[in-house]
Amino acid sequence: MTRKRRLVLFWICALLFIGLTVPIILYSFGYRFSFAEWKILRAGGLFISSTPTTGTKIYVDDHLVKETTLLSRKIFLQGLTPRTYAVRIEKEGYFPWEKNLIVRPELVTDVEALLIQDGPEGEVSFKGNYVSLAFTDDSKEYIALKNTKGKTDFFDIERAGLVPQAREVYRH
Repeated sequence: MTRKRRLVLFWICALLFIGLTVPIILYSFGYRFSFAEWKILRAGGLFISSTPTTGTKIYVDDHLVKETTLLSRKIFLQGLTPRTYAVRIEKEGYFPWEKNLIVRPELVTDVEALLIQDGPEGEVSFKGNYVSLAFTDDSKEYIALKNTKGKTDFFDIERAGLVPQAREVYRH
């Protein structure tokens, strides 16, 4: 092999090394290429959990991502390009939960979905014009329901009914 041929082979290998190393390093630091915008973006993520925790099917942009089990009750999706994702959570015997979640660069969007039981035995209806729903604390015994006038009502999950004058359970 001549010296000129070895030199050409060296430079080809050097360029291939640099050409492959740079994208791998960018990928490992959380950068992704967005084909929609044709640029390199910093990736984000989604952390999704639900109540009930087992047997729920989690869909992102109408693709089944995971079905929760006793051992894996939550899902963490990382390396997502920043945009809005349509998330749907379903379980038989429960009303489906749907929301559009925004993934931002370098951040993880955390969401906990509460599925309401469907059917005559577990029939739950919230009568009123409620604009938000949240757990009152980590015990997940009560749900705080805020209406359009700013008044908060409390729903006891175990008894499946509104709790009168239960303002002391609300810790937010």
